[in-house]
Amino acid sequence: MENNQSLEKRLSLFLRIFPFYTGLSMDLMFFIAIDTLFFTVAKNFSAFQITFLGVIPTLICIGLQPVLVKIIKKLGNANSSRLGAITLLISSIIFTFGSNFYVIAIGQLIYDISFVLKNTESITLRNNLKYSNNSDLFFLLRGRANTIYAIVTFIIALSVGPLFNINPYLPMYLCIFFALINVFLSFFFYDLPYKDEDETDDLLIDNKKIKLSKILKLALLSSTLFLGIAYIGQTESKLFIQYYLDNTYGIGLTATYLGFIVATSRIARIFINLIFNKIYIKVKNNISVIMSFLLTISFSLIVIGYLLPVPNFIKFLIMAIGFSFIVSFRDPFIIYIEDLLLKNSRKKQQQKLFVYMELLRKLGKVALNFVISLILLKFDLFIVMILFIVLSLMELILSKYITKINRS
Repeated sequence: MENNQSLEKRLSLFLRIFPFYTGLSMDLMFFIAIDTLFFTVAKNFSAFQITFLGVIPTLICIGLQPVLVKIIKKLGNANSSRLGAITLLISSIIFTFGSNFYVIAIGQLIYDISFVLKNTESITLRNNLKYSNNSDLFFLLRGRANTIYAIVTFIIALSVGPLFNINPYLPMYLCIFFALINVFLSFFFYDLPYKDEDETDDLLIDNKKIKLSKILKLALLSSTLFLGIAYIGQTESKLFIQYYLDNTYGIGLTATYLGFIVATSRIARIFINLIFNKIYIKVKNNISVIMSFLLTISFSLIVIGYLLPVPNFIKFLIMAIGFSFIVSFRDPFIIYIEDLLLKNSRKKQQQKLFVYMELLRKLGKVALNFVISLILLKFDLFIVMILFIVLSLMELILSKYITKINRS
């Protein structure tokens, strides 16, 4: 049995490492900036093949949910996160050196699985903070991780283009290097011997089907809806603005203006992550309502900017502000929803709960992509933007209801 001094040293090291490990492993660095371009240029994949990669492997990953739950339960939170870092490394190697579509599809499946496994790192953080009676640091440390991710991806966004032009594989070699660093950092992850005050009762439900309270069900629904809107909405909004710019300025200026939008959204993302902890301290449970409201405003600004009878440059600026909002509030919402789930669940529930959350997010994105594909068979992207406004309003109503329950 380790003495208290040894455990305190482990905890101190863990808290220092956590923001860097989590921030650098939120995705495959460099690859996320050139994924479709790399598959098109280096692997000669068609648009259909690239789209297909985001559907079938994801559905297989969802089907593997019972197996993944057992693996996480067997390994524990810290070891599951470590395995997630290793599988991320494996997927980066397969993406880089895979010789055909089927090999890359296997890499995509491993990539999807890695995030189910890595999701447990927030559980490790929460439980380790409870061990040291510092639960209030959860938002601060998760916020630091998001800030590190935002800063690094901003730098990558500026540098990846020239690197890709030198050699399409050069960014992928750097991707593998970052993934190796993450595997190394993962070995400083520990599950300290925190015991939940309800752990005796948890033993009675350990082998039973997880029973979710009303607030947990609503939180999972909110997570699926908000992040589905944010992730898919970011892609569709960028495409909508791209078409507008192309029709207005031509292909030459379109690339320049899109680069400006991406850079601005990254800066906004960094700023929001830096101030989020201060905002949360002031507004507490109302934070989800505020973020859902701003998500609605984001898509509304894009539509308003498109429709307003003003000079084209002003229209573009309004749409760019809307796009930046979509990108900026995704990270804080993830922290909020994880904190909400962890506060309202028992220790024995948390692993299954986080697996459900990740898989529901994947399923939500697949379903939303499917609906949008059907809409685009008969209508243009403007109707899709209206759909996102409606969905955002639904999320706003849901957030208000969750906040009301959480206060009672």
